Amino acid sequence: MMTDLSATEHLQAPLKTIQIGIASNYANNVINFLIDHSIPFNVESKIQSHPVEAVAPMPLSVPNQELVFEGNPRQSYDSKIAEFVCKKYIENELEGASPVIEDIAKEMKVSVSKLKSVFREHYKMPFYQYYLTKKMEHAASLLSSGMRAKDVAARVGYPHPIKFTKMFQKHFNVNPKKYQQGF
Repeated sequence: MMTDLSATEHLQAPLKTIQIGIASNYANNVINFLIDHSIPFNVESKIQSHPVEAVAPMPLSVPNQELVFEGNPRQSYDSKIAEFVCKKYIENELEGASPVIEDIAKEMKVSVSKLKSVFREHYKMPFYQYYLTKKMEHAASLLSSGMRAKDVAARVGYPHPIKFTKMFQKHFNVNPKKYQQGF
């Protein structure tokens, strides 16, 4: 027995529809996954004469990205969340104030614990540790380009250069000036 499954992903771009044929004994697993992740979907069975609908709000707004499930769908979905958060809130926001994980989780419509867990599993370190590592690497590249430590501190979101110096030294085991001089 085969079941046609239409999963509609709510993205900020136009809605996307994915149709897959699966054996009915796997349909429950797929449906449970979609429900667990609050993904809107419709189920149509070739055996039934009327469609069965289940609709839930989508917890993730990922513009212009398609969630492609390869292997374990739960891990792929979680990886997409982690990658999206990393790109939007870390890689693109290395200058300025630190992101607030509670605000990110609220925007992504997932719990803080889920976001932390997904991020740690994907990147093998906690969110803030990863963020700080990337921020310090960015600061190091700015120092290597000849920028003064005071200016780098302000650019990467430290209003007090001494706090930046302490964090940089904690991260690289050398202060910014010595780093700039090549140790």
